[in-house]
Amino acid sequence: MAAVETYNKVSFPYKEQTFVLLMANAWELLLKARLLQQNDDNEEAIFRQDKRTGEFEVHRETGDKMTISVREALNKLQLNTKVVANVEILLHLRNNVIHIATEGSELNRGILAYGSASVQNFVRQSTEWFAMTPRIPYLLPMGFLGTVDIVAAPMTASQKQLLIALNRLAKEHSTPDGSGYEISLNMGIKLNPDLSGGSTIGVTNDPSATEVQLNDHQLFQLFPMTHAGLIVEAKKRYKNFKQDQRFNAVKDRMHQDPACTYHRRLNPSKPTSGTQRYYNREVALSYLDKVFEIADDDTTL
Repeated sequence: MAAVETYNKVSFPYKEQTFVLLMANAWELLLKARLLQQNDDNEEAIFRQDKRTGEFEVHRETGDKMTISVREALNKLQLNTKVVANVEILLHLRNNVIHIATEGSELNRGILAYGSASVQNFVRQSTEWFAMTPRIPYLLPMGFLGTVDIVAAPMTASQKQLLIALNRLAKEHSTPDGSGYEISLNMGIKLNPDLSGGSTIGVTNDPSATEVQLNDHQLFQLFPMTHAGLIVEAKKRYKNFKQDQRFNAVKDRMHQDPACTYHRRLNPSKPTSGTQRYYNREVALSYLDKVFEIADDDTTL
């Protein structure tokens, strides 16, 4: 709860990084609780033993017994491969946050995608192991809460390597397996019908949704990418991208999705005026990801 509620604060500096630290800690405690459950609450199941002597290792200064690491706990449990991959990614992010104060818009997008899946997996795993479902909300994307103009510094070499490593881990276990566990998620938001009367939040063609008027500035924040920008992004992201029949077919589907494409008339007062299309980056890429192969060294999330 601390991890998710920290992330969902509207203006909270360093919130993505704080989320990663707390979420990694939550998983470590959950995994160790499972080991205790499997061993009749015998605490020796989570203490670290010296491989040579078999004695429990103790902290040099305090004398307290030392517990196993989260990776050791992962290895002791038989978990879905997607859960393991997601926790491994979370640990990669945690280590970078702790040691080099990781920041950047690409990494923050990754934290949202992997973090959302981590929350969902955590709830599902808790329910499966302990027959209790934590009432934890999902992470709220920044685009829903409002945007902040940020001048982003270029990524360092180590940050690029981190993103490449995370993408590689995600690709290794990307095949759907019907388990309900995920490595990463693209989030949409819909209010609980019991609380909202069935209304929908977000860009939608749902006839039951409450109508909200957005000005051009707000719309361009949601749909900042032009067609030319989409092509440039696609050429960088995919190793086999071509503006061929496959691209035109997926683009037609994108144009039918109001969450993906904003159609703006060049002269709003004339119904027959020409149209300029603008795209939501994340939604557009989610369409193209299903058709084209992501480059091995791609760092976009």
